[in-house]
Amino acid sequence: MAIRKKHCRHLQQYETDWMGRTYLGCPICNRWKLVKAKPAPPDPKRLAA
Repeated sequence: MAIRKKHCRHLQQYETDWMGRTYLGCPICNRWKLVKAKPAPPDPKRLAA
């Protein structure tokens, strides 16, 4: 019989540790998943310095 992972129904939060790694997870269930950082898309309204 396979054990299924049950996803919690709490509100998911982003947290960043002191090394700059970002995690997505639930502070209540204490389940965290490392999230790869994606660079923001360029904003054509802002000029580069």
